Amino acid sequence: MGRRELDRMGNKSTPANASLMAKLLPIMPAVLVAFLVTGMAMPVLPLHVHQDLGFGTFVVGLVAGTVFLVSTLASLCASAVALRLLHALHSPATAFGLRGLLIGDGVHRLAQC
Repeated sequence: MGRRELDRMGNKSTPANASLMAKLLPIMPAVLVAFLVTGMAMPVLPLHVHQDLGFGTFVVGLVAGTVFLVSTLASLCASAVALRLLHALHSPATAFGLRGLLIGDGVHRLAQC
């Protein structure tokens, strides 16, 4: 029997796994850009609420705090689901994609600071 390479999780790498990873690679930068664009919109939101809508600083703080809270809760839920999938599906392509998702989530959180 020929020797096959093993990935980090101990699974045999197959041409199907390589094909799936080749399909996922173009999608991951698009997801990263989507997270970055969402994070870059956050500094404009308080200006819009205060200047264009005419609300005071208290409402601006509520809006900014609500956006941060919802983003944090959604990120935590998405991370938990991704980790559950990572442990349930022992596919190297799934592990690669989910790790990219978690990295993108971390970059998105940093963009909001």
